[in-house]
Amino acid sequence: MTEIFEHNQTEDIADLPGHPIPALDGLDIITIKKQGGADLIVVIASPIDESEFSQNRLITKLQNYFGFINSSAYQLQASVKPTPKNTSVIVKIHPKSSGVYVDLLSRCEPWAIENNCSIKLQVLTTEELE
Repeated sequence: MTEIFEHNQTEDIADLPGHPIPALDGLDIITIKKQGGADLIVVIASPIDESEFSQNRLITKLQNYFGFINSSAYQLQASVKPTPKNTSVIVKIHPKSSGVYVDLLSRCEPWAIENNCSIKLQVLTTEELE
């Protein structure tokens, strides 16, 4: 079984253009729902390995998403206070990525709920990769 590391804050949050998670400090995609709330999407468009460094980059990116979800800016855009029913973080991952991320994101579910959202993993489709 692949090792899942304990999260350590990524010391260097600089953009890394060659990494599958190139930027940590911005939202990749946000879709606002008509009835209020939003889906916030993290896109991992190239295969990501199971290294501690890569796992920490994803956790740091999620931490930044959760910070936005709990901000007044989110409520202004989404027109509601966030809850796990109206706000989701969806991690769209390349199909050739390490399977460790299935376990990692399932372990993040309580953390997401504490931050007023749900978390989901979706594999990018062939059409989305083109």
